[in-house]
Amino acid sequence: MKKITTLTLGLFFLFTLHVRAQAPPEILYYNFNTPGPVVPNFASSPPPGTANATIVGAQSIGNNGQCGSALIGTGTTVDYVNTAWTTSLSGSWSISFWTANIPSSATLFYIFGDASAGSFRCFTNGVAGAGNWMLRGTGLTDILVTGGATLAPQLNTIVYDAVAGKTTSYLNAVFSNSVSQAPVSITGAGPFKVGHYGSNTGLPSGGLMDEFRIYSRALTLPEIQQLYSAVTSPTIITASACGSYTSLGANTYTSSGTYTENISSCAGAITNTINLTINPIPTLSVTATASTICDGQSSNLITSGSATSFTWNTGANTSSIVVSPNLNASFTVSASLGSCSVSRTINISVNPAPFISASVSSPSICLGNSVTLSASGALTYTWMPGSLTNTTQAVFPTSTTIYSVIGTNTFGCNTTKTVEVIVESFTPGISSSTTICSGNEINLTASGGSSYLWNTNSPFATISVTPAVTTSYSVSALGPNGCSGSNS
Repeated sequence: MKKITTLTLGLFFLFTLHVRAQAPPEILYYNFNTPGPVVPNFASSPPPGTANATIVGAQSIGNNGQCGSALIGTGTTVDYVNTAWTTSLSGSWSISFWTANIPSSATLFYIFGDASAGSFRCFTNGVAGAGNWMLRGTGLTDILVTGGATLAPQLNTIVYDAVAGKTTSYLNAVFSNSVSQAPVSITGAGPFKVGHYGSNTGLPSGGLMDEFRIYSRALTLPEIQQLYSAVTSPTIITASACGSYTSLGANTYTSSGTYTENISSCAGAITNTINLTINPIPTLSVTATASTICDGQSSNLITSGSATSFTWNTGANTSSIVVSPNLNASFTVSASLGSCSVSRTINISVNPAPFISASVSSPSICLGNSVTLSASGALTYTWMPGSLTNTTQAVFPTSTTIYSVIGTNTFGCNTTKTVEVIVESFTPGISSSTTICSGNEINLTASGGSSYLWNTNSPFATISVTPAVTTSYSVSALGPNGCSGSNS
C-alpha cells in the first residue's frame, strides 16, 4: 500500500495541484499509532467527550497498518474500542478505513457500528458475501465495498452525498458500488464501537484495522485518492474555506494568505504551500413570532443576518416562512452567502386544543319558551351572542339563532363549536267583516289551529257576536307546529 511508482506520483501531483486540500475528519480519526489502551481522536472537530477512545478487552495495537501500527482484532464478542461517541449522522457523511488479514469464514465479522442507532453496522460474510464489506442500518440502502474484506491490505471508503441522494463505495480509491439513498438520520444512544458491534463477533483474530475516519461531509474523489496513496511530493494547494481551514498538517487558519507547512506522514516528510482564501461564514439567526402555539395556530419564522439565500427543511426557500405544525416540531434553515453556508434550528412547541362538544336541549322551540345550551371538554366557556360563561345556559331566543361556544383549556388553547336553535311561532287567522251596524249579528271565524279559545270563552272556531258598541275580539289557538298564538 505504501509503494507507488514515480509515474503515479507525478500524475497525482498534477491532479491535486489546484484542488482543495483534504482536511482531517471532523468526527472521528484514529491512526492507532499509540500503544493503547487510550486511543487519541485526531479529528478536527471531535464531538464532546470523544477526545480519547478506550480499548475495552484484549484488542491491541501493533503489527503493520497502512501508516504505522494498526488495531489487532481478537475475534471475540466482547473486545472493542469504545469511542464514547453518541452516534449522530445527518446530512452528508463519509467513512474510510484500512483493513488487512480478513479471512473468508462462515462467521460474520462486525468491525464497527452502534446497535442503538438503528443497528448501524459494517460486516463481512453472510449476506455481505466473503471478501466484501457491507454497510447496513435502519433507513439505509445496503452498500457493498466489493473485495474490501481480504487478507490483502485494502482501503475502504463509503460516501453518502445527501445532495445527490446516493451512497457510493470505493476500494483503494476506485469506484466500487453506488445505490440511491433517501434522506436518512443515524442516531443512537451510543457508544459507537470500532472493531466490534453489538454482541456479535468483532474484528477477526489477527485482523488489522488502521486509519479509521468519519467525516461530516461527502469526500471528493481527489480526497479519497489522497487517503489511498499517502502522496509525499510537495504540492502547491489552492484552497478555499468558510471561516477557517484545517490543513493536512492539522493547522487551522482563519485568514486568507499563503502558508507553508511541514507534514510528516507514514511515507515521509513533505513541505506544502497553501494559497488560501477564507470566505466569511454568513451570520444567521432565527426567531419565531410565537415559540409555543396551540394546535391549529401558526407561527412566523423570521431570519436575520448576512445570508442571501435560504433553504428550509420544509422545502421553502424564502427568508421567512409561516408554519402550522400540529405536534412539537423543529425547523431548520440553511442559509448561504456566496460559497459558505450555515444552518440554524428553531423549535416550535404545540399545545393541544380542547376537544369540546356542544348541544341544545331542543333543536326547536316555540316563541317565548327557553332552551338550555350545554358544553363539555374544556376548562372555561364563552357563549355568543350574549357573552355567557356557564357550562349550561338557559336562553330565550326571539328568532332562530346560531349560538357559538368557545371552549378554553389549561394551555389557553380554544376550540369553537356551534348549535342552532330554531324559533317557531303561530298566529291563527280570523275572517270576518270588521264593520257592522249596531244590533246586527256577525260570525267570526278563526283558522289554522287545532283548538281555539275566544275571549268570549267559546272553544269553537266560529262564533256569532252582536256587539252594541265597537268591540275587540281575540282568539288563542294551538298551531300544527305545537306552538300557540293569538290574533284579534
